[in-house]
Amino acid sequence: MMCSYTTANAESDYDRETDKESEEDENSCDTVRNARRDSLDLVNDDEATLTFDSAVEEELSQLLQQADHLHSGSDQEKKEGFQLLLNNKLVYSGKQEFLWRLARSYSDMYEITDDAEEKKTFAADGKEEAERGLQMESQIAECHQW
Repeated sequence: MMCSYTTANAESDYDRETDKESEEDENSCDTVRNARRDSLDLVNDDEATLTFDSAVEEELSQLLQQADHLHSGSDQEKKEGFQLLLNNKLVYSGKQEFLWRLARSYSDMYEITDDAEEKKTFAADGKEEAERGLQMESQIAECHQW
């Protein structure tokens, strides 16, 4: 004897199962979306900026230490320090600590070179960098010195 299965509803069992699976899939997608949003919220903009600023400051600090070391070396090392600072001018020209070292480096180049025209150029460019450093909010004595 064959049994026949009927429901009181006009909706078939298949349709109910399909609808139930669709709801579960939608809920699952919402959970994933919420988890992604929550994980993105874990690092807010202020923290990301602080992390980036800290990294930039660390790189600048290392660069300045290297420039200081090269400044106290031979003429060849002073030339290397000058080139190092020139190569990073676009990145750090807004920092006083960088600008006075660049001005000092121009002074080093002035002392090293024998050509009168090059001396004038190094002196003028160094003065310009030091003045740019002095125009910033806080004044650093080394900008006056160099």
